[in-house]
Amino acid sequence: MKPVPGGRPALRVRNRIHVPDGPYRALARANAELAAVAVPAQDSPWEDVQEFALSYDGYGYWTDVAELAKTVFGRWAREGTLPASLDELRGCLFHELRRSHHAGYEPQGRRAAYVGALLGAIAALLDAAGPAGVGCPAEAAAG
Repeated sequence: MKPVPGGRPALRVRNRIHVPDGPYRALARANAELAAVAVPAQDSPWEDVQEFALSYDGYGYWTDVAELAKTVFGRWAREGTLPASLDELRGCLFHELRRSHHAGYEPQGRRAAYVGALLGAIAALLDAAGPAGVGCPAEAAAG
């Protein structure tokens, strides 16, 4: 996937009902299909986190999911803050899954805490949205 000029990753798909084409499309669940109860707890086994992380195909949604994740992790490590966008949070969780797969081991230490924070933020966002679900900011502003 080619990065966007200027280095900022861009969300390719802003439809909360459909999932984009991509290598993990068969496992993906659109944002509108999620409920807070589907999000693994922060202390869940890694296998449960992996399954949930693969429900979002970061490669299909983002022009550069690795750059997105690098930026968000850096901000979280420095400031302890995470984005309020479901797509950004799910993209970062997807990237942590892929990163751990390539590294050959589960996240440890600060990375494990970051994964837990992502899960908590996703669950909180879904819980706050209630049954109506969560769309992307562009949909919310238009709708």
